[in-house]
Amino acid sequence: MRRLWDDNSTSLVIFYVLVMICAIWKMIPILNERGFWSDELFTASVIRYHPVFDTQYERKTVLQIEMEDSFLTVKAGEQHPPMYDLSLKAWASLFGDSEYSLRGFNVAIIMLALLFILTACRSKLKNKTELSIIATALLLLWLPVTQSYVTQARSYMFFMMLSTLCLLAFTKVKTGHGNERVWRYTFYSLATASFLTHYYMAVFIGIIYLSIAWDDIKRRRYWLPAIPVPFVVLWIYLSYHSLLFTAKGGVAWSQLSYTQSLSSMLTIMYGYFGWGIVAIALSAAYVFLKKKHTEQYIVIAILLSIAVLAFVCKKSGILHPRHFIFIIPWCIYLLFHALSNLTERKTVLILVAFLISWLSPPADSQANVYEKEEYKEAAKFISDGYGVSKYKIFASWSPNEAYYKYYLDNYMHKKVDIDMLSASGDVENACQEIRDGHALLYAHGSHHEIINAFKACALIYQEVKFNGIVVIVKS
Repeated sequence: MRRLWDDNSTSLVIFYVLVMICAIWKMIPILNERGFWSDELFTASVIRYHPVFDTQYERKTVLQIEMEDSFLTVKAGEQHPPMYDLSLKAWASLFGDSEYSLRGFNVAIIMLALLFILTACRSKLKNKTELSIIATALLLLWLPVTQSYVTQARSYMFFMMLSTLCLLAFTKVKTGHGNERVWRYTFYSLATASFLTHYYMAVFIGIIYLSIAWDDIKRRRYWLPAIPVPFVVLWIYLSYHSLLFTAKGGVAWSQLSYTQSLSSMLTIMYGYFGWGIVAIALSAAYVFLKKKHTEQYIVIAILLSIAVLAFVCKKSGILHPRHFIFIIPWCIYLLFHALSNLTERKTVLILVAFLISWLSPPADSQANVYEKEEYKEAAKFISDGYGVSKYKIFASWSPNEAYYKYYLDNYMHKKVDIDMLSASGDVENACQEIRDGHALLYAHGSHHEIINAFKACALIYQEVKFNGIVVIVKS
């Protein structure tokens, strides 16, 4: 083991590739173990049915999106910018849009990112920063959160790897690498891709971006920091309707206080590493005591982004652990950087990496509600008993997932008109449509607010229950 993890470039490459192959070998068999859940179903519909080159554009929220809308309309209305979906569309054009293929894209992204990191760092193995990046990349492969989210056809692994590459470029610039100018261009390009991949990630990478941009502004190189600006401004303009809708709690079931939101953010951080978070906190304290300026800025960026994102989540009500995993590589880097300064023995890094991966709790998996019997019965009742091409289907979130699968499976054969309802306000907006036409509601029995609002609009209705699932048909 010591021979594989010494200062010899060839030995490290062998060790790195072996660890990478073992991790990916573990990931591949579980890519197709379970069906898509609701967000993955949305991804699949975007990839399969919404054309990139359709010039039609209309501002909509995610609740107003229809299957015939263009890709631009869909992505401007959804909660995530388009970079991941554009990349996945390119992948699907080559390898198809099956569950295995769409999830396999994550594995390809991980492999490309890790090989790029290896190529960038292998020449300076005695540099503690480069060694810390290498160790970070290897540990990321084995974290339970990575092993869980790699099996989901969503943007989580995409932006986690983007964040890791931003970390690499950031440290290359800050340590005065020989190709610093190239790495500056690389960082700004990666930052642009990050800003166009995930809104929450844009907050964190934006704080990191300010540090690099300030250096360039002081040197009067104004064009470099401006690289992301036109792309970001254009996308904010296109999607501001969705951003405002989300900021008003438009996709939330409940409103949080700032204290609750901040507490949840800290709990999420603990959920990534378990008791390993203590070692990361000690590493953060160490870089401040030793006045490691680059690492100090990373700590400040992490703390500041947590504070800002807690406020954002308070407004939007969207607070899921999977949305913040872009912070993980930076936390791990702080730990390994502190360790590499405290000891020259690289076996210590391996031991700590093993302990962190062992202490980290497993990530929550998403339940396939459409596989539950009551959801299937309700969906069958709707599709068999009512002309789906004539009825307007309204659904709350989990039933929407169940019916969305039917929607995807049958879209090529018949048109299905379905809208999702997140709050009573959505029902009120559609009230006249519900009252005048053929409409039905497919909801979980606990969604009383939506159910009562729908009944009030429908006036005359038939209600059928399936073990906690409610179908209400306007008579």
